[in-house]
Amino acid sequence: MRPTPSPPLPLPAQLVDLKSNKKPIMFLFTQPGCGACEALKEALAAAPRATAALSKTFTVVHVDGDSIAHSAFQAAWPGVAPHGHYVPRAVFAAPDGSLRQDLTAPGGDPEYPHYYTSTAQVRAGGGRV
Repeated sequence: MRPTPSPPLPLPAQLVDLKSNKKPIMFLFTQPGCGACEALKEALAAAPRATAALSKTFTVVHVDGDSIAHSAFQAAWPGVAPHGHYVPRAVFAAPDGSLRQDLTAPGGDPEYPHYYTSTAQVRAGGGRV
């Protein structure tokens, strides 16, 4: 049985234009100076084909701790911090903006279900949107 996603929430235009968006959305949360975040970003940069495939599959929004996107995300979804504030973390939404907090990292730690370490894991986790 497929879980019911949360109702769509408005997103600020600087994140995603939900009227024209046709792909599932992946919000990738990172923090400056985070070693695990840097490792994931380096893995994404080192695998351009995998990263390009992610961009074809998802509308990717990088939500960095000190970015405008982070403030916009928090304003659109106050209090949305699935299972804490750990990073790197990926949260998925349907193309209409319905947040899917139930989608978790395959084979990941149940204590940190949105903690992703590789492009393959991100694709597998978000492939269920």
